[in-house]
Amino acid sequence: MQDRLTLDADPAALARLNDWLAARFSEAGLAPAVAADMKLCLNEAVTNTICHGFDDPAGARIAVELQAGPRRAVALVTDNGRPFDPLAAPLAAPIESLRSAQIGGFGIKLMRDTASALHYERVGDTNRLRIECSAD
Repeated sequence: MQDRLTLDADPAALARLNDWLAARFSEAGLAPAVAADMKLCLNEAVTNTICHGFDDPAGARIAVELQAGPRRAVALVTDNGRPFDPLAAPLAAPIESLRSAQIGGFGIKLMRDTASALHYERVGDTNRLRIECSAD
């Protein structure tokens, strides 16, 4: 099963993404643990794109393509926002105390730790982030 969803650069689009994912995961019979991992990674990637990727959200183009089967899902998130490679981005410093804790940067670590594989490339004016989650 393969499908594609286009989204606006609006935080309200996340509800649409999650409804779409639930339907696609159910159609594919995707294992619940794999579905949860993919949902987490896609929510993080799309949220970061919406919140940080565009100076002018009016011209934003965000798309999510999904291929899923019972034990594996592969997603491709594309957008025309600022170049951003989440694999090259520095991770947030470890939290030593609540007083010194910094906000941000933990979602990228979460994606890196959760996905089975991540791949980023910039093609022309497009960011392309491939996320793979599997039970294998």
